[in-house]
Amino acid sequence: MLLRRIGAALPAFCISTLAFAQAPPGGGGVGGDSISPFQPIISGPYEVTDAYFGHVTGNAPNPETTNMVRVNDSLYFVYRHNATTGADSIYVRRFDLTRSKFDRAVLVDTSTDEADGTYHSEPTILRDGLGQLHLFVGYAPARYTCMAAAGLAPRYRVIQDLNAGFWGPPACVPSRVGNPWSLPFLADITGVYDDRAAETHFVAQGGGISHLDGVGVGGFPRVYGRIFANGSVNQPYILVNTISQTIPGDPYAAISAIHAKGELVLGREPAGQRSLHLIWNLRNLWNENGAEHQRNYNLYYARSLDAGNNWQNVTGTASFSNLNRNLWGNSRYLAYQGDVDQGSERALGVDSASRPVLIVLRHKPGTGVLLSTGHVDVLATPRPQYDLSWLRWNGSAWVGGVIDGANDYFSARPRVFVDRSNAIWVFVGTIPFGSPRYFVSRDFGQTWSGPTSFLPPNSGALRLYSYADPIDPNVLYIAYQNSGTRRVYFVSLQLTPR
Repeated sequence: MLLRRIGAALPAFCISTLAFAQAPPGGGGVGGDSISPFQPIISGPYEVTDAYFGHVTGNAPNPETTNMVRVNDSLYFVYRHNATTGADSIYVRRFDLTRSKFDRAVLVDTSTDEADGTYHSEPTILRDGLGQLHLFVGYAPARYTCMAAAGLAPRYRVIQDLNAGFWGPPACVPSRVGNPWSLPFLADITGVYDDRAAETHFVAQGGGISHLDGVGVGGFPRVYGRIFANGSVNQPYILVNTISQTIPGDPYAAISAIHAKGELVLGREPAGQRSLHLIWNLRNLWNENGAEHQRNYNLYYARSLDAGNNWQNVTGTASFSNLNRNLWGNSRYLAYQGDVDQGSERALGVDSASRPVLIVLRHKPGTGVLLSTGHVDVLATPRPQYDLSWLRWNGSAWVGGVIDGANDYFSARPRVFVDRSNAIWVFVGTIPFGSPRYFVSRDFGQTWSGPTSFLPPNSGALRLYSYADPIDPNVLYIAYQNSGTRRVYFVSLQLTPR
């Protein structure tokens, strides 16, 4: 792929300190090679939406779903064409990494709900050990279809050959148990492929699930599943239980819809079993006196060292299995306490020692409307503002600080990637700078360079989705939608020399 350097030497960008301990340079012995360029090498951009067919998108790419996956020398993208008339459609398009060219987009589903506004289609593309593509497409009527089957919505199909042009009708996502539930479904599906074990692990937001494994489940829990090497699916497992409960001093907990939003990433062990890393936050939505309210708060972390069967906190002093789930507000898994903006639960990376690195959009004190619990109401006017902050585990403690406290990162949807040299790269969309920017720290968060543009000012990239190349550990792909043209593009960034 043709790559080019961008930017100039980056000035130091000093940080201020969050209310937790600050790590010394080197951060507890986390190491790696010291070779790293001052600037990334960036490709493209390449247009994902097929201009030949005049494709445009709605709310995509969605950073809450996995919308690209690599199989050998092919990079596959999924997107929803937002038709001006008729039903929206789902397309998959292949990018040849050896030729740096796209094939024509292939229609894979003609039923989505975005056109009538009843449901967010949220297409997801994953893979298995055979190289088959696994597609998940949100479609509200599928919930009713799946009530009578041993499976869950959304619409699901496996594609062995994208060029074949025909596949059977979509089915329900296979379930490991019978389905007595009321309108069960998965949404916000995001996954990682472990090439060493030839397995895919994914997490999703569950809904309509009750009495699984003998325990009541309410709200919208964090659900875990896996795709084995032969393409068979093993799910659902509830990792974060969101059943409502009354909390002393909290008048909203028992009346709100509780969501456990989160992300899953793969560890970087040089050999043997790779670890899995999960973060989630808490989200409450409720209606009071005809007004909608929402609060987003706290970040929690757990990891699995045995391919998703058992999960432990960062110190290894607490654990739960995928058959005996964790409660949504369990303090033993707490990584950050405080209000956070949407996207904080998606900004997770790991360093070369497989220690978690988080980017936190933390609430600016004194902004927004506070509830009686002290949490900020995300939907109230004036809206809250947020600082761009970092947090990582140094082997003995969570340490962190503020990357940029001078600007407002409301809905910035950050992404984070730790490269081969343990440099921490943080990418944000057009908010608040007018063009997407990155920050980078080469001393484990002590100082930050940037912000530096990595896309043209007219890119309109409000929603970034990043995908670490599973073969080259120093290449990161970033997909984004131009909010003006409603077309999707991607760039490839080489962050350290091969």
